[in-house]
Amino acid sequence: MGSLKGLITTANSKCAQPLLSVEELSVTYGGREGLALSGVTLAFGQGQIVGLLGESGSGKSTFAMAILGLLPSHAEVSGSIQFHGKDLRDLRNFEWRKIRGRQIAAIFQEPHLALSPVMRVGDQIAEVLRAHADMDRHARKERVKELLVTVKLTQTDRIMLAYPHQLSGGELHRVAIAQALACQPRMIIADEPTRSLDVTRQAAILELFREANRNSNCTIVFITHDPALLAGFADRVIVFYGGRVVEDGPISQVFRNPLHPYTRGLLELVPSSLQQGSNRRLPAIPGTRPESMASLKGCVFANRCSVKSAICETEDPHGLEVQEDHHVNCFNYVS
Repeated sequence: MGSLKGLITTANSKCAQPLLSVEELSVTYGGREGLALSGVTLAFGQGQIVGLLGESGSGKSTFAMAILGLLPSHAEVSGSIQFHGKDLRDLRNFEWRKIRGRQIAAIFQEPHLALSPVMRVGDQIAEVLRAHADMDRHARKERVKELLVTVKLTQTDRIMLAYPHQLSGGELHRVAIAQALACQPRMIIADEPTRSLDVTRQAAILELFREANRNSNCTIVFITHDPALLAGFADRVIVFYGGRVVEDGPISQVFRNPLHPYTRGLLELVPSSLQQGSNRRLPAIPGTRPESMASLKGCVFANRCSVKSAICETEDPHGLEVQEDHHVNCFNYVS
């Protein structure tokens, strides 16, 4: 892991009844060969910052789309998704309109794709308020200005009147966060929201999420492939691989003592863990994911694992609590 250990700060524990609980959630696209999530069971407390970590195709974004009710119509879904005591899978379209934006907000990778190119930015933020809040036009305008200031955009008049193509990448990311915060949601799902930004702008965006979490106690689910973004930011990390959760626990425990071989491999891939000037080659996780997850009988990571045993080829490991709130799905985890 190298220097990642020095980046970690122990997060304050935020004990609360689960805001969102997911049980045995599975998602299949186009038959069993398209298995994207398999039996995911998780719970999220109010006020947590939770990182979903894993490679592209690991199931993180499918998990987020399932929570938001935005999976394509051909997706086959099983399991339950309980949000504040209500099963989201039972909602009809008009009921979803009361949830999305108001109670669960989303921020995606490229904000310019999520914003209309033919509407002024201020009007787009105001639309969220018009849909969910009892405000007149003047009150909405003042609220939009307040939100822009909250995300550290000081030239509020210019931003409000601008079209998306007239703003910089950093400004667009801040606008997307302002739009997500508009109705003070209980949960924000951010899917790789800093992927196209440089390190300085990434740090600034993470600080905005921290402030939103502190000020409103909203739960933030932050999806990323980069462990370094979560160190010192998240309370908890959930590691996805092959549509399954392989490790889940407090960030301080998981990053200091990763139990699953895949988690250890991800942390070793962080370039900052290599000494400057070293000729050492960047490490890599050998092999590739199986093409068909549905046909697997054993551990989803077995074909790439250096510590596998015979049982790994025939049985799927279930979550084992090794430390308090620290779970791993591995027969041969190394503590």
